[in-house]
Amino acid sequence: MLAGTIEEVNAQDHYVVIALNEFVKGRLYLEHMADLPLKTMPPKLAQVGKLVKVRVFYIDLKTRYIEFTKKETLLKDKAPVYQSYKEAGKGSKIVGVVVGQNKHGFIVKSFGGIKGLLTFADIKQNGNSTELKVGSIVKAFVLFRKKD
Repeated sequence: MLAGTIEEVNAQDHYVVIALNEFVKGRLYLEHMADLPLKTMPPKLAQVGKLVKVRVFYIDLKTRYIEFTKKETLLKDKAPVYQSYKEAGKGSKIVGVVVGQNKHGFIVKSFGGIKGLLTFADIKQNGNSTELKVGSIVKAFVLFRKKD
């Protein structure tokens, strides 16, 4: 867990810029501001200069882009962090956030930027009756990985 300061608020695009120091900055998006999915930015996270606790969710080394999470479950969870798809093999535990939905299921993004598909069939088969939305936290296991 890291402590950062809100440096900029972009209410239109639903994110805030968090500065860990004068050189390291990243974004905290709406879907990562609370455990439950939000529709609007909370007023407490729209205050420039406010100190917040965050965890690094994703780093793109090429563009030097950092994405943070403030979801309490992800701050406390000892979820494994995979740096690439190759590290997350069959049977690996994934803790992630629903970032989208298509006709087959939900797209889940995990620490390290790993994305996967949680199909409607898998959800129904495992008896998960809760309604998933963008921003929902998901704990799952890798069933298979396509080559490359």
